[in-house]
Amino acid sequence: MEDDIWDRAFYDDGEWVSWSDVEGQLRYQEWRAKYPNAIRS
Repeated sequence: MEDDIWDRAFYDDGEWVSWSDVEGQLRYQEWRAKYPNAIRS
């Protein structure tokens, strides 16, 4: 079966966004909430 691009990414505000990008952002936000005073480098 052929992979469908809609299963892996979507078009938002002029750019393609993958689901792995979304998941990475969610992990980052959870990390920031858990460790608000951590150095973000």
